[in-house]
Amino acid sequence: MIKEKDKRKQKVKILMFLAFSLAFTLPNFAQYQMSPLAARIMEQYSLTNGQFTSIFTAPMILAVFFCFISGILTDKFGFKTVVGIFVVISGIGGILRVFANSYVTLYISMALVGVSAGIVVSNAAKIIGSVFDPKKVGVIVSMAVAIGTGMMIVAMSTTALMPTTRSAFILAACLGVASVILWITGVPKRRNRGKEEVSTLPSIRTCLKTVLSNKYVWIAAIGNFCLSSAMIGLNSLISAALVSRGMSEASAGVVSSINIIGNLVGSLVMPIVAHKTGKLRLVLFINSIVAAVGTAFSWLAPVGLPLYAALFLTGMGVGGVLPQLIAINIKLPGIGPMYAGTAGGFIATLQLLGSIILPTYVAAPIAGGSFYLYFIIVGAFTLICAVMMTLLPKAVDG
Repeated sequence: MIKEKDKRKQKVKILMFLAFSLAFTLPNFAQYQMSPLAARIMEQYSLTNGQFTSIFTAPMILAVFFCFISGILTDKFGFKTVVGIFVVISGIGGILRVFANSYVTLYISMALVGVSAGIVVSNAAKIIGSVFDPKKVGVIVSMAVAIGTGMMIVAMSTTALMPTTRSAFILAACLGVASVILWITGVPKRRNRGKEEVSTLPSIRTCLKTVLSNKYVWIAAIGNFCLSSAMIGLNSLISAALVSRGMSEASAGVVSSINIIGNLVGSLVMPIVAHKTGKLRLVLFINSIVAAVGTAFSWLAPVGLPLYAALFLTGMGVGGVLPQLIAINIKLPGIGPMYAGTAGGFIATLQLLGSIILPTYVAAPIAGGSFYLYFIIVGAFTLICAVMMTLLPKAVDG
């Protein structure tokens, strides 16, 4: 009987992990298909650099408005239905993108595609913590992010080899349908609460007051706001920048994927390093510095091993910080599991705002058509993240 119960628990954990990972993967895969096709799409849809960047960051648009409120709702009502609605919306967006024929329709479909990633990220600690040991949440979330990052690598390195833009979009749409099916069938239903348990749940007002008055939540959120500019800012135009240096579109897509490989390695290795050493803040600070310098200058490295190494280290720096900031809210004093959804939603909202505002509406307009100035501006914002990491409480190291 005990073994049978353990098997059921293990099955629930596996299905939960896969459903969470795929809900995060679809938007990232669909988004990073755009990067190696940047030159082709800009020509096909007659887009400027600024317009393409806005489309690349469109997956964060709707998520910005729903991340915070979704966190509050999951704290109050559970996550299967709340998050599941947004997983379905993302799947619909993937299908609509196949038929996009203009800047506007492409933008709208990309905005819909991105919803589920933002929602599962904002509720990551809540979702994973529901079936896994809270002490392991950071590592498990990092593993899920690593899977999503792996799909980014696939998208960056293979999409340019596909015969048409539409065929690439069809592949992502199929992934979206799979995500919906897995979420519906793989995530367990929330158990009915008794009257006593319901009475102990915090009100929405209490959730908001607790989270918004917590200075450490603000520190983590500001750090995420700035760090996201490094990831999105670099990945959105790195292929186009390398093409401007004389690379072919296909070669630039493959080389650009090295940055994502670095993300993958960083998201897997750095949480383990932080856990083993008990120095999470130091790990986050060092990786933030590496990300800042690499974002500004890695694309200028000589073609060959120096360029590959620079892009890899840059990606590793970003990957070593971002997943841990996603899961850190459950460790913050005054937050814990009770307010993890609301805090995660707030942190994710600022992360998404940084992804949209900094690259598209700050760096791109100031830089004009200069890739050099654009990447320096984006890298400079990442230095602010490094400063924020030094202000986190000692409690997160444990």
